[in-house]
Amino acid sequence: MRLYLTSRMKEIITGITVPFILIVGLGGSELAFRLQQGRLFGVQETVGKTQNSFYYIDEETGLRLPRPGSRHGRIYINDQGFRGPNLEVPKPAGAVRIAYIGTSTTYDADAGVEENTWPAVTTATLERIVPECSFEYLNAGVPGFHSKHIFTRFQAQVVPMEPDLVVVLTNDLNGDGRAQAQDAGIWDKHRYKPSLLAEHSLVWAKIEKNLFILKLQRQSHNSNGKLDMDITQIEGQYRDNLRKLLEETTEAAGQTVVLNIATRFRAGQTRDEQTDAASSRLFYMPYATVPDIVAAIDGYNEVIGELAGMPGVTIVDPTVVLPPDSIHFADTSHTTARGSRVLGEYLGEMLASDSNFHSLVEKINPGCMNAN
Repeated sequence: MRLYLTSRMKEIITGITVPFILIVGLGGSELAFRLQQGRLFGVQETVGKTQNSFYYIDEETGLRLPRPGSRHGRIYINDQGFRGPNLEVPKPAGAVRIAYIGTSTTYDADAGVEENTWPAVTTATLERIVPECSFEYLNAGVPGFHSKHIFTRFQAQVVPMEPDLVVVLTNDLNGDGRAQAQDAGIWDKHRYKPSLLAEHSLVWAKIEKNLFILKLQRQSHNSNGKLDMDITQIEGQYRDNLRKLLEETTEAAGQTVVLNIATRFRAGQTRDEQTDAASSRLFYMPYATVPDIVAAIDGYNEVIGELAGMPGVTIVDPTVVLPPDSIHFADTSHTTARGSRVLGEYLGEMLASDSNFHSLVEKINPGCMNAN
């Protein structure tokens, strides 16, 4: 017996089936996305929610810090509140302790497990090159930190760990640029505001965020309604904050190494190359144009170069080994696991050949640098 369907019945079945398929498809994608994100980062919240379960407000400093002893997917925070192994205090005799401080680019979430982060790779490279010396490290990077936050945490929590060498990687542009946009009254106009669905669905939040970035990229060279960024002011603020931080690190440790800011967009690229590379930076700075962002980053690196003459400070430029491509950069600023390994090996080799570093290590563990 053959079942006969009227046109109306077909419409009803289609009307029921299509939404069902969409709901099941979206639900399956949501589950897969949450499982993947949980495996990698342990993060289940959407872009519209704060990751309160992984951070706490430190009573002493008022800073939002990773919770000691917590695990975020493949990322583990040790009992002392840092990425890396737990360390003895007081520091063991003969050990050279390296403190890596900074923001999300130091925290290095995209590298995944701890041994893939560039601070871990740098330390492992030193151990390989000079195996007779003893090296240990702590990674005090915190996503979203400004130089002022880094300074406060360094004083309160890193100095007591007795670092011998401090490696600094900072970038204050998100905070300083937002302050200018707020003063100009245009921050609220441009910033991303997640929809109700995006606040509850990771998949929809991802789609919505990508559409928002595509819109920003199309408008990234159009200055109409955008902030006319005061690059001179931004450079001046960064100079003051970085100098203050370096004065503190050189007082606490025998040597400070400052990394230039390496990003996926660079001066000299074509307009399309810069626009494509600036995607994540535009998300956090939707009020800015790509030319202003590039100029600000170049200005920051000029400031770093100016401070090279400070006693005990060494400058290292990662851009010489980090090509501006998707192999080495996960987004505008953060390195992939491959990029982190390249950076860590380069920095370790640079330190191992640095005369100031040799002198520092020899004071702590005489003869180990020349054992081979």
